Amino acid sequence: LDLAECMVAHFCLTSHSDRAIQICSAVLERSPQCTCARLVRGDAYKSHPTGYYMAHAKADYEEVMRRASALEDLLKEDSSGQQRADELLLHFHPWLPSEGPRAYEMYPLYSQRQPFLRVALVTFAVAKLRTL
Repeated sequence: LDLAECMVAHFCLTSHSDRAIQICSAVLERSPQCTCARLVRGDAYKSHPTGYYMAHAKADYEEVMRRASALEDLLKEDSSGQQRADELLLHFHPWLPSEGPRAYEMYPLYSQRQPFLRVALVTFAVAKLRTL
């Protein structure tokens, strides 16, 4: 759950940095040891349009470096968007770094006829049930 919220916050960075800061702060209240939330919050502070939060960004980055010095390369790179999201997922996901992405043929729904339609219908049905 923490990683999912951090990824949502990451995609809010470009236009809603205040919301990204709020999401990451909530994650850190729940799990103070979450390095991913601290890293994304530092990015949100850094990309805030006012530029007022640079000291907060520096404090978050220093805390990330204190906890996980292996993230130094991730902090040095000035990547954003999808590339940064991929790097975050590959570093913080519990099993993705060891297993890696799979080919489409390896997924269970690939061999079925129109798998995306089936997934869309199931998603629609679940969403409809939640509104009842």
